[in-house]
Amino acid sequence: GNVGINMSTPPEALGIGGNILVGGNIMKPSDERIKRNFTPVQSKGKLQNIQDLRLYDYERIDLSRPAGDVVYVPERGMIAQEVRRVLPGAVRVVGDMKLPNGVVVNDLLVVDDRVLLLENIGATQELGSLMQDVSQATSQNTKIIDRIYGLLDVIVSSERYHGDGDGGGGGGSGRGGGGVAHDGWICCKRLSVLSLGPAWSLTLVGFFFPFLWIVNIFYMVSERWIRQLSGVVSLFIATSCFTGFVVLMIRMPDAQTRVIIACAFYGGIWMIGMVLSAIIIAAGYVRIRRNRQIQAHALREIATRSNHIITTPSTPSPTVVTPTSASK
Repeated sequence: GNVGINMSTPPEALGIGGNILVGGNIMKPSDERIKRNFTPVQSKGKLQNIQDLRLYDYERIDLSRPAGDVVYVPERGMIAQEVRRVLPGAVRVVGDMKLPNGVVVNDLLVVDDRVLLLENIGATQELGSLMQDVSQATSQNTKIIDRIYGLLDVIVSSERYHGDGDGGGGGGSGRGGGGVAHDGWICCKRLSVLSLGPAWSLTLVGFFFPFLWIVNIFYMVSERWIRQLSGVVSLFIATSCFTGFVVLMIRMPDAQTRVIIACAFYGGIWMIGMVLSAIIIAAGYVRIRRNRQIQAHALREIATRSNHIITTPSTPSPTVVTPTSASK
């Protein structure tokens, strides 16, 4: 029959009413050669089961006390009725038990800690799998986000026109260049026409108002070589036009002819300015169309890649279980 230590009616083969001090280990046979019909247990759902179990601090009747000696001992654990709702296999019925106070508890429930241990192992495996999925998703999302930032850089760069028309200094961040003109025609932050920048703007407008070439010559002392070049070009054009104009005036003694030649000469300069402006406007229009295409492509790719961003799996939230009146 069953053996009881400090327990009058042991429900199991060995019933001990009190603590156990073990100097060695408690072994359970687990050799593969004594087992059969192996079925792998999936870890999915184990974490949720562990989350649904609730721990309590409570006082329990000391079952090792003799009859009539009722003592409550503090303890931390779970309620068998709650455990059975989550893990039915972890709870067993051991039969009726008479308490020291004389009350008989019918169908006393006990919890198999080994089942809980195995469930905890499965939950740990599931948590490890979730963390691996999160790591992979984070790595993939990082690559997608880096690509999106690169595409945004392309969009920003296509929106910026460098103030001196040299493409240097500002880059995609817009630092160091001239003024920013989103439409590509007139920049208001600095003196700039057709996104040429202040120096080359004076060179172009000088074909209509030649005195601006003289003003632009002062850019020859600028720290930036592109502005120095515009000053040299303005000096060459101004010198050439002035020399040609003087030579024509000297060779034409008739005053009426001089007026006609002067008007024709100035008109020719205007025509050159108009042709250059038309070429720059056409080039700017082509550049704007190309930038709009780049932006549209980049925005489409951003939308596509944003849809591929992986939402990392979240750990299950515990289900609140209220102790039943039968478990109190």
